Amino acid sequence: MPLGRRAIAISGVAVALALLASGAPSSFARGPALDGARSEAVPGAVHLPPGPFLPHALIDPRVGSGQGRMLIVTTDPATMPNDGLRANLTAFPPESFDPESSFQEGVSETIGGYDAVFGIFQNSVHPPLPFFSVFSNSTDATVHLAYWTNITLLSGQSYDFELTPSNGTVWTLTVNGARFGANASLSDFDFAATTSTWLGGLSYSEIALYPGATTTPPVASASLVLAVHHTSGWYLPQQGQAMFSGSSGGAWGVEGRAQHPTLAPGAVVTGTSVAAVPNGTVLWTGGPVPVGVALEVPTGAVGSGATIARATITDTGGLPIPGAAVFFSDRLGGNFSPSSALTNSTGQVLVLFETPNVSANASDLVLATVTTFGFGGSSGRSVDLSPAEQLFVNLVAGSTDATPGGTLVLTFRVTDPSGRSVPGIYLAFSVDHGTVSPTLASTDTDGRADATVSTPSAPVVVTLRVAVAANGAWGAAILHLGSGPPPPSFWAVFGGYLVGAAVAALVIAVVAIGLARRRRGRQVLPPMDLRRDPPVSAGGAPPEPATTRTPPGSCSP
Repeated sequence: MPLGRRAIAISGVAVALALLASGAPSSFARGPALDGARSEAVPGAVHLPPGPFLPHALIDPRVGSGQGRMLIVTTDPATMPNDGLRANLTAFPPESFDPESSFQEGVSETIGGYDAVFGIFQNSVHPPLPFFSVFSNSTDATVHLAYWTNITLLSGQSYDFELTPSNGTVWTLTVNGARFGANASLSDFDFAATTSTWLGGLSYSEIALYPGATTTPPVASASLVLAVHHTSGWYLPQQGQAMFSGSSGGAWGVEGRAQHPTLAPGAVVTGTSVAAVPNGTVLWTGGPVPVGVALEVPTGAVGSGATIARATITDTGGLPIPGAAVFFSDRLGGNFSPSSALTNSTGQVLVLFETPNVSANASDLVLATVTTFGFGGSSGRSVDLSPAEQLFVNLVAGSTDATPGGTLVLTFRVTDPSGRSVPGIYLAFSVDHGTVSPTLASTDTDGRADATVSTPSAPVVVTLRVAVAANGAWGAAILHLGSGPPPPSFWAVFGGYLVGAAVAALVIAVVAIGLARRRRGRQVLPPMDLRRDPPVSAGGAPPEPATTRTPPGSCSP
């Protein structure tokens, strides 16, 4: 099956990424150093002749002579047209690569006049990171190249990539539901088209470039190599086929559901430690397949309690299916921790089921649903719930009167409906202001537990919440601790009196001075000359002029 220009464009991505990110000078255009999530336009993209194999002479010699490429393609015509491309890729562990070496996995699709390629890339400089590139079909030039460098991919964790239209002909790439690079300039591209229509442009790829030892990981997996979006939802191609090329193509191992029946349709495991298959091998046929879901929960439980829910996933032949994602839920609003998990090597998964609180006997329906793409199966079981015992929490020692920056020691007693003390029950304490210690305390033989509340320095009302933390029991109390203003200071209490006394003393002194002057008699002032002419001294000469206050000049001291 000829791979056509799609294969060449994908190889161009690998070569361009390897050279760009490594910093090697070459005929390929190189953007600025990667220092965070960024987008780089690469005008000098590689131009390669059509054909299924990439001639070594067209690879920059610094890349080395080793290169291998694996494609997974489909001939399912129902994949076109589509308005979305999706892949769930598992982050491969970082490796120590030789200079000018790289490895990438991703998916590609032709949209209008462009080819979109996205996935995970690593070279000798950077750890595995997501990338998003777009090629022009008319010129083969790279018109959009974005790396998400300020994100850390966790090895072994799966990442769901989705490219879908978001505004007319503008498509947006998301990773686990988040916009790629957390930036529209990185995640968005206007393809001038609302659908993809060319089946030959749709593929999943893994590309290794190296000068010595291969950069292909020993094991790499993808729980969904590719799916497309229709009006009815996401669609799994009915058939997947493996194609190889390059110097290491014959040694590249891959297996799908046709080789390993516990794999979901659309899931593959690849790598140098996986058995090699001939070029053109079919990896799966048919769409989603049913799986068996055996759910185990207690037939009876107490509300507000905790128990275990177990699910076992098997294929149609009864073999356990490892690594299948299972989602748990119930009808009455209980809680599952975690709400979804992967089955182990025996096909089992266990989660904690926190039963809902009920005021009367009730029946709850617990559900386990397989959410792995390509598998379909669910199971439900009924659990008879009885009401949890109500316990009463009362404050028996300590005051609720608090001052800012103060400390209160409070003692609570837990009793059952008949008034008997309940020992060994945990109480959980929390406050909206200040601090409380401890946050969790067990009642003693008399059903008592203490809590110390430290109020903030600001005068606020502190709300203390106390809750019973026990399986099959519930109870709570809320206290409002009055935190009024601090005690008044000496000046606040007596300052007014002191000021009043001082004013009174001053008034009395002024009156006394006035009376004394009145007793000495009236003084007569000498006459004053109000003319403008300066007065003449007794000798007939004018008085000395007054000293000036004019500042000196800039040149004189």
